[in-house]
Amino acid sequence: MRYFIIFILLVFTSYVYSQITINVEDMEYEIGGYYEMYDIDGLCSVSGLTGIIGGPHEFDFSSGYTTNIEIYDYVNVNDGGNGVNFPYAEIAERKTYDEEVYWHYLRFESGIGRINYGYSLIYSPELYPAVIYNPPVIDFPDSLTYQSYFEGTTSIDFIPDNPYPDVEFEHLYNGYVDAYGTIILPNNLGIHDCIQVNCEIEYIMYIMGTPETHHYQRFYYYLVEEIGIVVKIASEISNYPVPDNFDIAISLSRIFEFSKVPINDVSDSIYFPSSVKLNGNYPNPFNPTTTINYSLKENSKVELKIYNIKGQLIKTLVNEFKPAGEHSVIWNGTDDSGKPVSSGIYFYKLKAGDFQKVKKMVLLK
Repeated sequence: MRYFIIFILLVFTSYVYSQITINVEDMEYEIGGYYEMYDIDGLCSVSGLTGIIGGPHEFDFSSGYTTNIEIYDYVNVNDGGNGVNFPYAEIAERKTYDEEVYWHYLRFESGIGRINYGYSLIYSPELYPAVIYNPPVIDFPDSLTYQSYFEGTTSIDFIPDNPYPDVEFEHLYNGYVDAYGTIILPNNLGIHDCIQVNCEIEYIMYIMGTPETHHYQRFYYYLVEEIGIVVKIASEISNYPVPDNFDIAISLSRIFEFSKVPINDVSDSIYFPSSVKLNGNYPNPFNPTTTINYSLKENSKVELKIYNIKGQLIKTLVNEFKPAGEHSVIWNGTDDSGKPVSSGIYFYKLKAGDFQKVKKMVLLK
């Protein structure tokens, strides 16, 4: 009888934990929304993080590298200059990383999911290619929950025309929600229920109708209600199917700031601890100076540093104990050697005790 009760309790516990469901509304951001992620630049070990199935598990992503930053913000479809090529898209997700910018053209549709029509990218001001998914990809279906499965296939069209007319490209993908539990996020963003989506992509290149090359890649996505994607792990591209428990990744990204407030937020202190607050900078954009404002409710050791879009430290503005109260620091757009920096996106990071937060600003000349 005792073992039967334990069995029932285990089944009930598994059932309760498996009920988290990610709907299209959780994935959706409106124009002006954004989220930002720390990313490890280059190959990194993910041993012990991949190949996990079932649950409930605790996924701890609260610590790790913080100098490389990905910005995902949501803009008008014409932002990148290729909106006309994606007439059914309603919004563009603009990813900025290093000196590269990508626009994914999306529509969020209830009952279907996040529809991805393709992307355009810029490596240099002269290059604006558009890549169209034909048919569009439903990369995150509506109502994803533990043990959900989805798959699809699409071909690639190029705008302007394919420079290799005898070459065609096909993508096959499948995703499986193979684990669930709780996830711990960086920057005091708290602990949240999550699901883990294990997604495999196969890239096939056809030459004159004959499949010539196959490449494979695997992604792990961790999704949270009301926020969407909070962690992403991407394998290397391989000539062979990538195992579930791959050890080396080309990217490990962790959300540290976003514009949406989750429904399970229990206190503003998760985002703005009562002892510290980063109030932002003004003006923004600016040229050539801007003022950064923060407040302390108690004496604290404070670090305030400026980073460029590559995550490189540009200038240390504050590195000392500060008394409680309101504080303002002026940055004049120069680096630690006193040389003016170029126009672009910069980040300022405030650390005080256990509090740390990053915000972005734009220098225009």
